[in-house]
Amino acid sequence: MKAAADVSQVAARSPSGQTAAGRLRVRAMTAADLPAVDAIEQDVQPFPWRSGQFAGALDAGYLAWIFTGADPTAPVGYAVLVGVLDEWELLTFAMARSHQGQGLGGEALDILLAHIRGQGGRCLFLEVASANAPALRLYRSRGFRTVGQRRAYYRHADGRTDDAWVIRCDLVPGDSEQDSR
Repeated sequence: MKAAADVSQVAARSPSGQTAAGRLRVRAMTAADLPAVDAIEQDVQPFPWRSGQFAGALDAGYLAWIFTGADPTAPVGYAVLVGVLDEWELLTFAMARSHQGQGLGGEALDILLAHIRGQGGRCLFLEVASANAPALRLYRSRGFRTVGQRRAYYRHADGRTDDAWVIRCDLVPGDSEQDSR
């Protein structure tokens, strides 16, 4: 498993060519961030993690980042990832509702992808609810493709279910043909 990295060395460019660092700053998530992260998670995620899951991710040494704007003490988003050898999985990722629709999710994702490439990562996997059209648009715009489906993976409080798409972004050209998964 790959541990947290020095986020001060992370740099990425958005598709527009502007550096993401001008709008977003990234830093390691700490236990002090958990109340703010949990508040964002409960507000924006249809199937939110419990606060203990974030604490467990920190304890396990997963890559857990906070995205901020000008105020480094005020999280506007977060991501938790885990890497094994050259494969990575994005476990949870969100931007605060007040910061959605401004392109910041794409900039944050670009930062994550650049970091994974810099660590020698060949691909990034994640699961996304099939009904989450905004997330699917974002991921597809960054080259993710569907590689699997988990039927009835997400359960709503009222008993309804939603499928999860397993999607993958190949970070090294030509890798999609080499992997039979």
